[in-house]
Amino acid sequence: MKNFISDFPQFILNKNLAVISFDSGSMILTDEEISRGWKFENEVAYFEFLNLNELYGPIFSIYDQWFFLRTGARIKKSDIFVNYLGFTIDESNAKDLPNKDITKLFWKTIEEENVEKFILNGDLFSFGTKNKSEITRIKNLWI
Repeated sequence: MKNFISDFPQFILNKNLAVISFDSGSMILTDEEISRGWKFENEVAYFEFLNLNELYGPIFSIYDQWFFLRTGARIKKSDIFVNYLGFTIDESNAKDLPNKDITKLFWKTIEEENVEKFILNGDLFSFGTKNKSEITRIKNLWI
């Protein structure tokens, strides 16, 4: 995750971040984070218009799940998918039926919550975006 963020900050800066999972659970905000604009609602930490100072602060670890939303949007319901052993966003790579069902639930959540981008840093790392040209640019830059 750290390499992706340092290599491609342009894809997530100035976006509205919802931290669904920080180190396998809720991101507990400090008074200082709250004073900088972080909000905590229904077990999710939010920061609107993510900037470099916040991005390079201590906001990521392992077993993190970030959703990027439109301005002012809030998550109604989301599992912490990164906590599932070997979770993958690719249903064809899911090892058994329960994992395939979890992957289906993930994509249903992405659609229902209108997630524009996501970063998952569990057993596997995944970045996804609705913007196909971003994926092409990342592939071209990372090769």
